[in-house]
Amino acid sequence: MSGRRSVFSNSQVLTASAAFIPVADEVFRLQGGDDPECLFFQAIAEQGHYRGGARGRSTRQGIYAFAPSGQLLASVNTLNAGAVTKMLQEAQEKWDQLPAAQRGLAPEQRSMEGRHRWEWQRPKDGLVLQTTSRDLPRSQSAPVNPRPGAWNRDYAWFTRDEARSLVPDDPHTGSQCSWPRPLVERLVRFHLVDNVRGQSQAFDATDIVHAALQSTVTRRQGSKVHVRVTGQTHAVGTREWRDHASPDRARPRRERGFVSDLLGYAVYDVEQRRFVHFDVVAVGTRWGATQFNGRRNDTDAAPIGVTLRLSKRDFVAPAFFQLYGWPGSQHPGVVPLEPTAQR
Repeated sequence: MSGRRSVFSNSQVLTASAAFIPVADEVFRLQGGDDPECLFFQAIAEQGHYRGGARGRSTRQGIYAFAPSGQLLASVNTLNAGAVTKMLQEAQEKWDQLPAAQRGLAPEQRSMEGRHRWEWQRPKDGLVLQTTSRDLPRSQSAPVNPRPGAWNRDYAWFTRDEARSLVPDDPHTGSQCSWPRPLVERLVRFHLVDNVRGQSQAFDATDIVHAALQSTVTRRQGSKVHVRVTGQTHAVGTREWRDHASPDRARPRRERGFVSDLLGYAVYDVEQRRFVHFDVVAVGTRWGATQFNGRRNDTDAAPIGVTLRLSKRDFVAPAFFQLYGWPGSQHPGVVPLEPTAQR
């Protein structure tokens, strides 16, 4: 998300990339999978800025410009628009000099479809929520927020049966139901996390101090059930992780937490068996940091907000889908990351 805002909205980058076909994909699966498209990417990445085996299973994230043949033209991993522009210009020059025989995909490489993609698990007729996290205004006495405009986006998935369980069995005005514990834990562990500036870690189930959500029917209009969603969450985790800037340092135990109150409204159609509206906000406090979430110098308690809104067109899998426990969520062709390096 930071790259979209600071790099691919830049006019020079847009001009330099006009001759390229842009593609965005999840590097975690590509760098660890063993199906044809993953191996194709790995061969390209091995020519780029993270080439060499010394990094083991470390990330191969970055921006790559390459020919359909798999010939790397240039690559870089940066949020500096000037550096990306320079890389694209170099890639264009190399492409112009590349012999025609080295440009196209060889006939034996025609089939490059993936055998498994997490987005294929998107729940049909289920509940798909777009989650957006951002820092909220701080008090005048609090430390200045060095990146006040930062925000990030993820997606939360629930099956059709799970979505139905968020509404009372007999939905009449005033009826209530508590959200099933597994669904509350999914929300707290994977989606109420501080990913505003970067990739965070999921909370462990044992990190949950308190979590409860309720749905209350406010009115019924034919098949449409209007509900008010309320709740409170409190998660605190302590984990060892190395300072990414100094990987040889010791791994001290560090605490981070997220406390929130939730309020929102949704509409469930009992005939269609799906939500037709969902708009919930979680407002609270976060503190601490994780290895890659960009809070290293901003660990004091500060206000944060997360919106959960109905999504109908997004097909991006949740960041922590591999931890959902759904069939197919942990594909055997993908090597899991260590807990301290999760996404």
